[in-house]
Amino acid sequence: MRKSNHAMTLPSSSAGPGLVAILSDALIAAMNGLMRWRERARERRQLLAMTDRELRDIAITRVDAWREANKPLWKE
Repeated sequence: MRKSNHAMTLPSSSAGPGLVAILSDALIAAMNGLMRWRERARERRQLLAMTDRELRDIAITRVDAWREANKPLWKE
């Protein structure tokens, strides 16, 4: 068998690195969004776990806490 001295390369594309950058940015944005949603979910669980006194300290009612905790994750 004959060994090749050529490095393996990906086929060139007319899209070039621009497409890679766009896809990379989209993936980063999606990951950041998921991390924000996860943080909101954690904060809302903590809000529901607060005592009435703790809720009074931050000037919200139990109903306010329930409303906030039951918002969809994509809403701030």
